[in-house]
Amino acid sequence: MLPIGVLVIATVTILWTAYHGIVQLRGATDEVIETSAERRALSLAVIGEINEASLLAKNVLLEPDNARRMVYQQRYQASIGQAIGTTDRLVATTASSDWHTGTEALKARLLELQKATDKSVTLSVANNAVGAMDAVRMEGAPARAGVIKAAQGVVDQAAREMIQAKSDINALGRSILTRLCTFAGVGMTLSLGLLAAVVILFIVRPLTGVTGAIQKLANGELAVEIDGAGRRDEVGTLARSLNVFKRNMITAEALAAEQATERTIKGPVRK
Repeated sequence: MLPIGVLVIATVTILWTAYHGIVQLRGATDEVIETSAERRALSLAVIGEINEASLLAKNVLLEPDNARRMVYQQRYQASIGQAIGTTDRLVATTASSDWHTGTEALKARLLELQKATDKSVTLSVANNAVGAMDAVRMEGAPARAGVIKAAQGVVDQAAREMIQAKSDINALGRSILTRLCTFAGVGMTLSLGLLAAVVILFIVRPLTGVTGAIQKLANGELAVEIDGAGRRDEVGTLARSLNVFKRNMITAEALAAEQATERTIKGPVRK
């Protein structure tokens, strides 16, 4: 029973380790999907929304029709507002100081771009094309370049975070596999070792003793002790049978001795 108990314990340990490892892997994967991937997606969305807002602002500058210019202006306001909202969501997902610094810098750059673009759009709506173009050249273009640079930095940081998370997940998987193999190996080794010990102690040694007793009985050593008669297995059956054989031999030897004594007392038979 002892080897079976050890094997059961080893099996339970392996199952628990596998379950715990799966939970760890799931948590790490969820972290990558829900956090790292979301940050990267939001960063790319900010870049797309900034590009759309810049294009709409350019349409405001180039559109000669006032009615259509107002439409472009409204669409620009909605687009830049969406970019700011996405940036706020990105800031909310940050946990580390590096992430917080990067996303806050992106938001600051975006507000600078909004301010510069609003100025050029307002001048364009007021039919001040020269002032609008100067505002774009002097303030808008540098602000847009700063926003794109900051957003790309956040995208790159998210990509590095995903690569690191993937490496951590792979390392965690290898660690779990190593633990499983270790527990399996130790459990199997202990079980086999205990099984071998049980076989030697309860089967091999008793059989060796019975075999030795048979040899001694064959040599006429009737005083030999036969162990294992109380066992309820094949070894016990063999020991009991051998005890019967021993008693029969003792009885036969006693009868032979008695007959020899009688012959000695009566003397030789005369013809």
